[in-house]
Amino acid sequence: MEIKRTTGSDKDFLELVKLLDEELWQRYPETQQLYEKGNTINDDAHTLVIYIDGIAAGCGCLRDFEHEGSTELKRMFVRKDYRGRRIGRIIVEELEKWAVELNKKTIYLETGVNQPEAIFLYERMHYQWIDNYGEYIGNKESICMKKNI
Repeated sequence: MEIKRTTGSDKDFLELVKLLDEELWQRYPETQQLYEKGNTINDDAHTLVIYIDGIAAGCGCLRDFEHEGSTELKRMFVRKDYRGRRIGRIIVEELEKWAVELNKKTIYLETGVNQPEAIFLYERMHYQWIDNYGEYIGNKESICMKKNI
């Protein structure tokens, strides 16, 4: 396994994000277009790609967040062929370490009701449910969480 810290313009990250977006359109066919603006990642994002035997197997990133001392976890994805190997957990753990290095105190995230495996992962990693924030306020498909690190 190789863990690469990179940016939002990394070609492997962008390939994985494309697969993520395709899957999200399958899970939320009626509403996914509402999320596209909030899923934009700038080139300066703190992006992580996990490689298994040279294959980009998963990704995630940290993005600036509205609260001082905080960051937002975004674009978490593991290719279907690599699920069930704890790669998602490794990605979150590595992003948490990176957030600490960046002097962040809190990580926020949003996931959706049709992503039970993500909800399970975040709960096991001690993320707490919170009221929906920002563009997710009032959205019944969104679940927002946070963790103090």
